[in-house]
Amino acid sequence: MFGLILKFRSSFQLKHSKYVPAYQLTLKEYIHDSKAKLIHLETDDPNQTFATLFRCEPDSDKGTPHILEHMICCGSEKYPVKDPFMQMDKRSLNSYFNAWTGTDFICFPFASLNQKDFNNLLDVTLDMVFKAKLDLADFYQEGIRLDMENGQFQFKGVVYNEMKGAMQNSQSVFEQYIFQHLMHGTIYQYNSGGEPKEIPKLQYQEIKDMYQKVFSPQNAIFFHYGKEPNFKLIEEYLGQSQTKNRKAIKHIHQIPQPQDPPEILPLPYQVGENQAFLSISYLIEQKDNIKYLALELLQLILFNEQSGLLFPILEDSLAEQFTKSHGTEQLGNYFVFNIGFQGVKKNRQNQSAIEERVFKVFDILKDKVPQDIIDSSLHQLEVSIKQPYHDQGIRILQTLINPLLNNQKIESYLQIDKSFDQLKKKVQDGYLSQLIREEFINPKIFFAQPDKHYIKEQLNHEKHLLSQIKDKQIQQASKQVFDSSILPTLLIEDIQKKSDWTNFNKFEYKGVQFFETSQKTNGITYFKFQFNLGMISDQTKQYLDMFCHLIDKFGTNSISHSQLRLLINQYTIGLECTYDCVDKINTYITINIASFHRNIQYALDILSQLLTDIKINDRKHFSTLLRNNQADLQDNLIKEQTKYATQSSNSTISYQFSITDINFHTKFQLNYATNYLKVDGMKKSLYIDDFEFQMTNMLQLCMNKNNMKVIIHHDNKHLDTKPLETFIDSIMSHYKAFNQDPFEDFAQDFTPSFQNQFIKLPTQVNSNSRSYQIPYFGHDDLPSLAVLSDVLSNDYLFTEIREKGGAYGVGCRVRPFKGIFNLNSSQDPNILKTFEIFDQVNLSNFTQQQLDEAKLKVFQTLDAPLEPYHKGSEFLTLKITEDQFNKYREQLLSVTQSDIQRVFEHI
Repeated sequence: MFGLILKFRSSFQLKHSKYVPAYQLTLKEYIHDSKAKLIHLETDDPNQTFATLFRCEPDSDKGTPHILEHMICCGSEKYPVKDPFMQMDKRSLNSYFNAWTGTDFICFPFASLNQKDFNNLLDVTLDMVFKAKLDLADFYQEGIRLDMENGQFQFKGVVYNEMKGAMQNSQSVFEQYIFQHLMHGTIYQYNSGGEPKEIPKLQYQEIKDMYQKVFSPQNAIFFHYGKEPNFKLIEEYLGQSQTKNRKAIKHIHQIPQPQDPPEILPLPYQVGENQAFLSISYLIEQKDNIKYLALELLQLILFNEQSGLLFPILEDSLAEQFTKSHGTEQLGNYFVFNIGFQGVKKNRQNQSAIEERVFKVFDILKDKVPQDIIDSSLHQLEVSIKQPYHDQGIRILQTLINPLLNNQKIESYLQIDKSFDQLKKKVQDGYLSQLIREEFINPKIFFAQPDKHYIKEQLNHEKHLLSQIKDKQIQQASKQVFDSSILPTLLIEDIQKKSDWTNFNKFEYKGVQFFETSQKTNGITYFKFQFNLGMISDQTKQYLDMFCHLIDKFGTNSISHSQLRLLINQYTIGLECTYDCVDKINTYITINIASFHRNIQYALDILSQLLTDIKINDRKHFSTLLRNNQADLQDNLIKEQTKYATQSSNSTISYQFSITDINFHTKFQLNYATNYLKVDGMKKSLYIDDFEFQMTNMLQLCMNKNNMKVIIHHDNKHLDTKPLETFIDSIMSHYKAFNQDPFEDFAQDFTPSFQNQFIKLPTQVNSNSRSYQIPYFGHDDLPSLAVLSDVLSNDYLFTEIREKGGAYGVGCRVRPFKGIFNLNSSQDPNILKTFEIFDQVNLSNFTQQQLDEAKLKVFQTLDAPLEPYHKGSEFLTLKITEDQFNKYREQLLSVTQSDIQRVFEHI
């Protein structure tokens, strides 16, 4: 046996090995006889990760790489089943399973904590990658096809509808304009995902040609994060004749030839006066990892919320927000650095004023960067390096993709502590100022604004393409059904019977309950200050989202908002506020703050100052915050329309969702911001007085010992409680209601309203949602309903709505603590047809195999790994015991087909 292992390893030669203390792993770089590379990160982390990575260079906007990625997932030689990728997802307990199309690559990553599951996924992934079927019917289903709808021909296809949804977002369209002009003459000028107006031009043969060109052993890069790679299985695929004969891609280094953009570029139409975008964009050649880190640091210095050097441009109402694409974007051997603004005046009215302010800041930085801003930003960069994550393997993979594709030394990207120390030394020697003087010259200026005719022109272009097709015939998407039993699968017996429970130590100080647990937090202590508001009135409800979104953005009576933000960035991992209605009557606000152990006292002092001395009545700053919030909300209307749809349908029948209804909050906040920004003088003061009253009222409700709970995650041997005691003492001395009896709950009746809603948005695709009331956690029917949701998602809904209907996403979800059962679809070309499918759901051919697969999917979610600082928090908040949770697991495992039929008939 020992000799056999050596034989399989013989084709992989170890070229380099190095211990990486920053991640507590060993880097091992292998090269195969076929020239394939294998990067092995040897670690004890049980969440193993694997990926196959191939350089894939688009030569048009037709979305060839994106559609090829989808089609590879549709069947292979060994597994000629319908969608083995989707089939494996429901036969697995994976913690991650996906496929990525990037600007210059296609990648198939997965992760699992179960070794058997990991090997199953590896086998199927390698066969898909190297022996894909690429059937014509799958091209019609996943890419583009002609179909008939209401007596008229139209284009359909999963990727086509996905990109119609993606490219109706102004942020995405604007970013693509920048790449198109700045990276002209290279592969990066193209949209690898595909432009909706170009996708219909793609031919099936182009997909097959790209596959043969790209997916050869010579081009393969394998990534493994875990104990030991499966050399034997990888070798089997690399050594087979049909893959060996494929040729390697000769990558030619391309030098961009930047082009001047048109004076005004068109964007999808949005309502509002100031909806234009402006970007001052620089093209910078990459030299080493230190330059990348320096640009990341510069991004923090310029764009940090509240304290960034460019933030005053927003405060002076020249723009509403930075664009989502601001800062550094890595494209091959180049960086694109965007100084982007949205919410600027149309027709370039204030462009010169913004440019003048930006260049003035650069003139200052060319000489010297303020030390306090450097310290604060360096701390943030250190945080991003050391923060622990449950999906560490996936995150490292994402960091390494670009250097792997461009033959850079990946060790420097992993030895992040060493690189960070080098950066700090170079920064002290004036490196940032030097970088700005040498690289930030000759920018390209991009200006875009909404065009009322944008979507109409897109639709007209689609009609024109249809009119050019002379011999119109319906192109049938894949309907052939193969026996999926040939796919490897986990069994119900492979599911862990009991949960990995997180235990907390409980203690009390001045009547406040504390719960602490020791986890692998990498030298960071995480605090969750949780406040129970009980039942709240409609008046208070309106301000909940604004309270949580804005509270950390104000200053105090002694420290300005920008100075406070500098302190937050310098001494904490971050400060955020969230809210949720987690059970039938209680609404919780949670303030999260974390810091390295050395900074705990500073972090809690900062939070104490904010909560006891907050300054809200700063009219200029309040206006800036409302404009920023307004811009974010408008972006999210399109970007997160499925979330809006599900929230809207849930909120009419669930008290918890009525409290957290983002549709309700969005309407209120948009109206509030619009009205405030329109009025002058005394009326503005009335708005601020009202907002200050509501904020103060919520703080008063929170700061009562009976309503307060603190959850702590850390890795110290012993928790030092003195900083916490000081914090509680400061709260108690400021809030006189701290020791009072709890406030009586606001008695509010909630009457479910079973009604249909139609919310019109300027989009070409739709999000649909239908919700049902179900029992809450603890009811005996809930396990059956949870399994039913995945039975419907895995088979009926996926087949009818995605495969046949062309929607990008479809699902069914149970919310056990909110009494909701929800069906939904996203980026869906249909509305009425989808709701007809919802109405016609049936379980006539429901099998034991489908039941087992649904259970695996339920446990895939239930046992998904958590960040160290989240472990146990949800159960603590919901007051669920280990016995209760294990009973629920046992009930899930024992659900039968008759149980599913019974709850289905009564839903």
